[in-house]
Amino acid sequence: MSPAAQVPAERAVRLQWSQMQELMRTHWLRRSDIPAEAAVSLPLPTLRFGGPGFQFHAGAMLRDPAGTIRREPPDCHWAFAAQGGRLLYYARSRAIPLEPAGAGWTAVSMDRPSLDVRALRERFQAFGPIMDQACERFFDGAPADFAADLLAELELLAGPPVMPFYRAMAPDFWQWLDGADDGPRA
Repeated sequence: MSPAAQVPAERAVRLQWSQMQELMRTHWLRRSDIPAEAAVSLPLPTLRFGGPGFQFHAGAMLRDPAGTIRREPPDCHWAFAAQGGRLLYYARSRAIPLEPAGAGWTAVSMDRPSLDVRALRERFQAFGPIMDQACERFFDGAPADFAADLLAELELLAGPPVMPFYRAMAPDFWQWLDGADDGPRA
């Protein structure tokens, strides 16, 4: 039997994390409903919508001349199916809150990334294959063997102040990562 014949059909057509990022850059939702100045999250895998999917959120982002970035809590969130990239849902946070009850999210301030644009782009490009592999393992129910490293890199790329937004977005993914036995959590 050929290697391609051994791959389950649903996995063979499953979009990878890096493909989902590209889909979001060009999707009509990004051009029509999400302001250009909004910060769009990195996609996170989830199984909460009846099968493998990727969830996003977006919120206003303001930069001041000193370089500080102010991120507002997410004002919208949505998910795409991993199979085929179909939009599963889109919601405004005031209609269907992403924020956990009682969390009391407020705007957060972040310093400008310490990496220059080229180094940051290279870091994101290197992170893509790592997330592709992590998402495949998550969707297939395999252990999160490298969770501590993945968490550290995700926090570096997204920024520590916005991690509560990410944790609310795909709690099943975080449970999977937090349940891994590969070292202490920050």
